Order: sequence, then C-alpha cells, then structure tokens
Amino acid sequence: MSTENLPNLRELYKRMDRSFLQSGLDLPAVQHTRRYYANPDTSPSPHRYVDFPAPQLQALDVRLLAFLIAENQQLADMAVSATKAIFEALPAGMQVHMGQPMDLHMTVFMTSHPFDVRRNPFTSPSGLPAEWSAAASQANADRERAAVQQLIVNAHPPQLQVEQIVLANSGTLLLCFSDFTSHLQRLRAALRQAFPGAPSKQSSICHVTLGRILSLQQLHPEQAASVHARCQEWSCKLHGMRYNPTHVWHILEETFTKVDGHRQKVIFGSKGP
Repeated sequence: MSTENLPNLRELYKRMDRSFLQSGLDLPAVQHTRRYYANPDTSPSPHRYVDFPAPQLQALDVRLLAFLIAENQQLADMAVSATKAIFEALPAGMQVHMGQPMDLHMTVFMTSHPFDVRRNPFTSPSGLPAEWSAAASQANADRERAAVQQLIVNAHPPQLQVEQIVLANSGTLLLCFSDFTSHLQRLRAALRQAFPGAPSKQSSICHVTLGRILSLQQLHPEQAASVHARCQEWSCKLHGMRYNPTHVWHILEETFTKVDGHRQKVIFGSKGP
C-alpha cells in the first residue's frame, strides 16, 4: 500500500472492528471455516491437505509466499499471549483454534489455494488433464520457486508496524499491520504479473491470523463487548511494534495454517536463497 492509502487501511480495520461489536459472529462464515479442521466441536486440529474431505487435494496443491512472524520472537510471543487472553473472554465451552508461534505468518501471495487449486500458475486459466497433474505439479513447483527467487532478489522489503487486533465477523482473530514503504503492495502486484494463473482472490491487507472461533454459537451483545474490550486492551500493548522481514519463504504447505512442508528462503536484494 502507498503511504497515502494508510488512512484508508486503518479505517478498514476500524470498520471490521466495529462490525464485530455491532453484529457479532457471521455463523455461515464460521461454518465455512470449520471445513479446514478435524473435530471442530471437541478438539479442533487443522486438516492435512491430503486428508481434506473435499475437495480432493494432492501433495503440492497448496503453495504460498509468506513472512514468518516467529522470526521476531518478542512479537510472536506477545501475539500468542494476546490470543489466549482474548479467547479466554469467550463463553465457556466455545471451541477455538489458536496458532502457535511457529505457525504465525503473513501471507504475501498464494500461487495455489486449497479451494482454488492452480497446478500451473504461469498460465491463465490454469489446469491440466488429471492424469498429468502429479508430474506437472512438481515440475511447476520447481519453476515457480525459480521465478519467485528472480523476482524477490530485485525487490525491496516492507517495513511493517502493528496497528491493532481485530476479531472479524468470520470468527478469525487478526493481528493487523501497516506497511509504510508500499513495498508489499508492489511485491504483490509483481507476483500477480509473474503468475497470471494464480488464484484470483488474494489478500489485500497486511494481517496475521492468530486463531479462529469454530463453535456455531452466537455471542450476546455483552459477550461480544467483553471480547472486544480484550482486543482493545491487547491492541494497545502491541500497537507500534515493528516487524521488518529481510526475506520471504516459498512454502509447499501440507497442513492448513501450519506453514509446514518444504520451504525455501529467498532474501530481498540477494542473488541466492
């Protein structure tokens, strides 16, 4: 985002914040999120993609570029503490999933999404005959990594600063940032140009998902107000903290939200991984 767009981004975060306080949870959106988890009513754990009930996914079907927040240990630890404190304000028995420090990441760009699989992100529209997909997927993953490296070594890193914590209507708890350099916006635009066959829906804000509410239970206004107050309390504690990534990770993710699987570091302004 450019510096002149910072007020718009901050206002967007504030609108999201007010929407939860005024309307509570969007239960159809929570229902959608539950598809990503095993045992969402008892002990939620993210699905491995190859175990997804639907759609049927193969290895390498989910690929992304991300910043890993654990590389700023203080920020990651405080974010996890905030998540625990905020979810403790929920009514007893509500099921949630909380990210661990090593899980926390900011998605820069997805070259293939679990609900919008793109085995060849270089062509638009993407898609190969099913009998070719496994072989093509590995070949394209290798080509994709090379293209990412070529792009990142000529890019500049963003400078990210925490704005606030927002609990969205979807039940997703977000740590929201601003980028004062506009470099993230430019990087995303360059990635879209490099990968015209990538999923059309991409993140347009700067956020880290801290956790998700998975219970199909609406909050009463006073309950929503209590959770909202806890979000504001922790927003004050984290506001202004900086995260200045020096590199991007290209990740062949295996489990929803876990940024696990094979990954490669690509350093901004460098000639090698």
